[in-house]
Amino acid sequence: MNEAVKATISEVGVLTEATTTIALSTGVTVSIYKCKVKQIGAILEFLTYLMDELGMSDMSAQPKVDIDNPTNIMKLIVNGADRIYPVASSLCSLSLEEFTDLELDDAMDIMTTEWEVNKGFFLQKILPMLNTTTPTSPTSKVSRKKRATRKKRAS
Repeated sequence: MNEAVKATISEVGVLTEATTTIALSTGVTVSIYKCKVKQIGAILEFLTYLMDELGMSDMSAQPKVDIDNPTNIMKLIVNGADRIYPVASSLCSLSLEEFTDLELDDAMDIMTTEWEVNKGFFLQKILPMLNTTTPTSPTSKVSRKKRATRKKRAS
């Protein structure tokens, strides 16, 4: 195989590469993906819902709801299921229908793995944006200046 073909295969692999695979109790293997731009809206919608339900004004605030109370956790799950299932299925190789038909243990394994794969991005990029009281627009002069500085460092 020539080098150009190898390079193209490598590039395509990076674009579609599963970060991790896990085996379900049924023996089915599921690929877990890194978050893509198309999923950010649904993820942020879920986080907003969660913060509202917990009575949090921002991510650094303490929940006003007792999260040690199993009843409160069950209410969060029941009320938020329609928001989290599309997010969870979009971060793995299962369709929404396949995901919602899983055994609970398998679904939890998938969502836990999705968190592990993507937590760096959320903790380093998204969480700081949610904690700011005056968020900076991605098109603002400050943001453009930061991106320009990062590009120079990367060069």
